[in-house]
Amino acid sequence: MINFRSFYNCLQLLTTTLGLKEKFGHQALNAKNRGIIGIWIVSLVGVVGIVIVGGAALILILTDNPLLYFDIENAIKESPAYLDSNKLRDAQIQGDFLGTVILPDGSYAPYEVVSGVIERVPDNPLLTKYSKEVKIKFLSGDYSIGQFNDNIVSPFFLRNRTATAGIISDHMSTIVRLSNGQLLPIKILKGEVKEGIVNGLIEAQTYTTGHLIVAELKNNKIVSAGVSLGTEKLSEADTIISQSALGLYSELEVEERAEVLGASTKSQDVLAASDSLATNGVRPVFDEELGT
Repeated sequence: MINFRSFYNCLQLLTTTLGLKEKFGHQALNAKNRGIIGIWIVSLVGVVGIVIVGGAALILILTDNPLLYFDIENAIKESPAYLDSNKLRDAQIQGDFLGTVILPDGSYAPYEVVSGVIERVPDNPLLTKYSKEVKIKFLSGDYSIGQFNDNIVSPFFLRNRTATAGIISDHMSTIVRLSNGQLLPIKILKGEVKEGIVNGLIEAQTYTTGHLIVAELKNNKIVSAGVSLGTEKLSEADTIISQSALGLYSELEVEERAEVLGASTKSQDVLAASDSLATNGVRPVFDEELGT
């Protein structure tokens, strides 16, 4: 609050001082000068009053216009960086559940997790492992079943059916499509998938924002979810590789379906999804023949 009494006292002191002395002398001001000073003081009071009244009016406008706050709040909630349980309502898993391996030449390759159980590593909750035998599918169309406790998949079949070995860098990830159309790549930290379908609880973390998600799914659709902000985000390298693997795997699947159906163009939805999953426009070089 403004102390108007103090403001009045200051004006009074200013008037007295200007009325008694000139700038370069000690003679009292004549009537003409006192009149000019009076006009100046009145003008000053008017300007201060306008500022005070104008500021008060602005505050009243903001407090009496809740729609303004509502618009700002909506803009924040529509941001891709914002995530809450309402935004996840009726979200759907889009595509497959994928794992990623690093190959001997330093490149990476994705594979599909068809069935399996994944859980956190006790010493590091951001690391995961398979807790039971897992059924995986390679880009070549071949399958393999194992627990992969040492994180090594051997043989690992490339798209052209070349056999090699790979070290698992990401056990399970997928894409969630929100009801507003936004695509959200997530790393599964705990859960079970059976023949490509999840029914039950999962724990996951978003690659881009680091949000932690606990959700209940029914036929790959989120029916309820809780969201919190993680204390630690996944590394940028893991984010780039996993998101790129998700996008590229989707592209290859569309190509294969197009070849079967005799189509000549890719799905625009999948192409857009692949582009949106690139991190800061960065996409690793991809060998379409090998699927690496």
